[in-house]
Amino acid sequence: QMCIRDRLTPEAVRNMPALFGEKDVIKSLAAIPGIKFFGDGSTIFYVRGGGRDQNLITIDEAPIYNPTHLLGFFSTIVPDAVKDVQVYKGDFPANYGGRLSSLIDIRTKDGNMNHFGFDGSVGLLSSRLSLEGPIWKEHISFFISGRRSYITKPVQQFNPRVNDLHFSDLHMKLNYDINPNNRVFLSIYSGVDNFEQQNNPEQSSGINWRNSTYTLRWNHLYSERLFSNLSILGSTYDYYLNTDIVANNYWHSHVDNVSIKYDFTWYFKPSSTLRFGVLSAAHFYNPGNYYRQGQEFDPGLDLSTKRSRELAAYVSNQFIINEKLSIRAGLRFTAWQN
Repeated sequence: QMCIRDRLTPEAVRNMPALFGEKDVIKSLAAIPGIKFFGDGSTIFYVRGGGRDQNLITIDEAPIYNPTHLLGFFSTIVPDAVKDVQVYKGDFPANYGGRLSSLIDIRTKDGNMNHFGFDGSVGLLSSRLSLEGPIWKEHISFFISGRRSYITKPVQQFNPRVNDLHFSDLHMKLNYDINPNNRVFLSIYSGVDNFEQQNNPEQSSGINWRNSTYTLRWNHLYSERLFSNLSILGSTYDYYLNTDIVANNYWHSHVDNVSIKYDFTWYFKPSSTLRFGVLSAAHFYNPGNYYRQGQEFDPGLDLSTKRSRELAAYVSNQFIINEKLSIRAGLRFTAWQN
């Protein structure tokens, strides 16, 4: 296989032009060949002619289902929280699966083990602040980054019926270096979008969506050539169409999953790297149902919730032939049960 992979660094993101001065990780992908955006200023993108739902975006391995704010004008990833971005187009290593067009693998910062630090900015549409430092020097560190928009007041100048219009993001990470052979980290992300409009003195309506992910990973070194990652991953997405906020009437759809992965990497020769692992996942879906006064209401179009299980196993080997040529051969088995 030919590996079609690109890498974005935080420095590259900061140096790119930005709409209203708001740096954006997803929009920075426009600099990579083969990626086309829906329009100027949009974070909705297509890779080599594929559909937008064929792109997998992960934060510390956990998938995020709707990585947009303000109907696609901003992405959910705070630039200050990003340590590294790997972009795979048209070819995926065997340890990845789930989409056809691309994988955007985002890893967040671990936090400084020895010194406290902070970073932040005040923009036209939002402000952000990041903090990091040691909890136990050289053993436990933390990183936290948050962002909050303040768009409501400017929008009210054009439409006074708008009660609220904002988005927010929060990244948190704990990193525990137990000993030279064991390391554990916990990564959490939460993002919210909210729009509320006053229809009349007694009724308001709006839309709201929420993303959250979490990753708990244990990294273990068995030897200088063999190490493993045991990860527990979770993702949740909720969408609300509020027809009457005071009366608590709304339409709600929901999707979430919980996964456990065990990955191994074995450098058994200087010219060969063997990777293998297994995955087990549970998926839950509510396609969308209506609720009146907070209770589920059946108007004759009730859609039942769905559950499914996923199992996967993979093995791959990368052979280095010379400085300019390598070959990666892999096999992935996936089973899906509704």
